[in-house]
Amino acid sequence: MGGHHHYNPEAEPRKDQDLEAIKKAQIPIAWRDTCSHILIDLNKCRRDTWWNPNKCEHERHTYEECEYNAYLQRVEAKVQLEKHGKVLNYPPLEYYEDAGDAGDAGGGDTKNKTMIRAGAHTDYGALTIVFSGGPRLQLSLDPNQETNANNYTITSNTKTWMDAPHLEGAFIINGHSNGERQLKRRYSRRQSIAFFVNMNGDANIVPFESCVDEKNNPARYEAIKVSDHLMQSHLGSMGKQSY
Repeated sequence: MGGHHHYNPEAEPRKDQDLEAIKKAQIPIAWRDTCSHILIDLNKCRRDTWWNPNKCEHERHTYEECEYNAYLQRVEAKVQLEKHGKVLNYPPLEYYEDAGDAGDAGGGDTKNKTMIRAGAHTDYGALTIVFSGGPRLQLSLDPNQETNANNYTITSNTKTWMDAPHLEGAFIINGHSNGERQLKRRYSRRQSIAFFVNMNGDANIVPFESCVDEKNNPARYEAIKVSDHLMQSHLGSMGKQSY
């Protein structure tokens, strides 16, 4: 057991601080409350005073979950992630494929009319976690880019848009353009929406050492500050500056 032992109530009395920590750890609360109410007392709740795991599985799992959440908080404090959430609403729009459809709707001569609610873009930070209310999220394929979707392969000679498969109740994880720079576009892009996680604005985006070799496989992009990359990408999405 690596020097650890399980608590035996007959062998030694429990300390008040251990009782308090155990009492708090037994409360079934959501992970946010776990972070704010339990983690502050983890230093009082040690493995060497814990109960027999064979008889108290729930308590053991609760403790280990608290330990892991504490670890994530320590990592976040060091990395200093910048994050925020948005609730995005895209109102319904009329869209006509050809003049015939437009005429039926009384729209006049609107052949090939396209109404876009959000322009084509990549997310600019490190990671986006999206909960979508329905289908019609689309991703673009660059010319000659091969993508496997819905069990079939798509290859196009021109830039093509395709619907992203919608799975009810699922989250979409979208890798951002930070990663495109770091991985030299090694992996296909994906499109999503909404919980944004960014690196510290003062951090530099540089290629991973495993992805570059100065002699045979040089870096594709120059190093850039996260804040500069975010601003360039944001302005580019509004047509104010090329990226």
